Amino acid sequence: MSKNLSTGNRDYSEEKLREDPPPYFHRPPIVLQMEQIGIGMSVTTLPVILSIQSRYQDLFLKCHEHHLPILKYFIDENNLYPFYDSNAEKLETDPIFIGSMAQQVISYNTSMTIHAPHQCHPVDHYFHLIDGRINVPMEERNYPKFPVEQIDLSRFNLPKKFVTIGPGTTKTICQLPAHTINDIITYCKNKGYEVVILGGKYFFNLQIGDKKMSIGPRFHDELDLTGCIDLIHKTTLDEAIAILDKSHCYIGPEGGLMQFCGMTDTPMIIGINGWTPEMRMPYRHNELGWEAYPVMPDETLKCRFCIENTIHARTVNIMMQCLYDDYKCVEEHMTFENFKPQLDKVL
Repeated sequence: MSKNLSTGNRDYSEEKLREDPPPYFHRPPIVLQMEQIGIGMSVTTLPVILSIQSRYQDLFLKCHEHHLPILKYFIDENNLYPFYDSNAEKLETDPIFIGSMAQQVISYNTSMTIHAPHQCHPVDHYFHLIDGRINVPMEERNYPKFPVEQIDLSRFNLPKKFVTIGPGTTKTICQLPAHTINDIITYCKNKGYEVVILGGKYFFNLQIGDKKMSIGPRFHDELDLTGCIDLIHKTTLDEAIAILDKSHCYIGPEGGLMQFCGMTDTPMIIGINGWTPEMRMPYRHNELGWEAYPVMPDETLKCRFCIENTIHARTVNIMMQCLYDDYKCVEEHMTFENFKPQLDKVL
């Protein structure tokens, strides 16, 4: 029987089929293309990234440039490639990404999934998506500790006893009303704490179909920061995490600062509307939601946890718009009265 399996112009001989290209790598590099916009989401990828790195090999990450100040503390900077212009020339010519070597690289996209992580925790989502694992041991899910000892905070002259509040949010559904934040500030001061305000100001546009969406944190004009230490847009990301680490507690909405705080041991009080708390609270000390105190709408609001519950529905942009155009979860449930019981547990 002939060993020549030629069909048309293609040669499928056994000799041809068994030809292997020369090995470039003992173990082929893994390249993660991290397209998520929110920096907090990159924090939730770190448990699986560090798990793979510890037992397998180095990783290369392609990510948005504004994520680098966090990721560089955990991934070799030579292995980080931002999408934007600062590294484009190197990215186009690095042999790991081009030519025959690229054929042996293992490439994953952290956004290539049917559903975003809205009905599970992002840490669990990324373990399954990137590493193919479920029921991961709890100790592997912990957020990594940020190396705050490397950060010099002397220029801020921080008080000895303070709480940190993050009044901004990039997602309208996750905002806290200005009057609630103002009342929390007053309450913390009356309890003997100085109040540090954290947040960043940045904006960029995303093309969504034929429309552009402006992405960036927003702050209420009605905020009264009198007597507070206002550090909005005055810190780097690593400085913000180091400040959170020194804080007695962090208070704010679900979002990036909450995830940053998850890399410290600082207690947190979090307003959360779009998800059940189990979907977003950080993993710390082998526990989901360790020292995390959520404030959420009660069961009388039937549309609460809307992001989690409408995953199979075609709706408005659920993070930026309200299904009923009234934001009852924010206006009627994110009140000081609902925050006070949690504040009293921590202050």
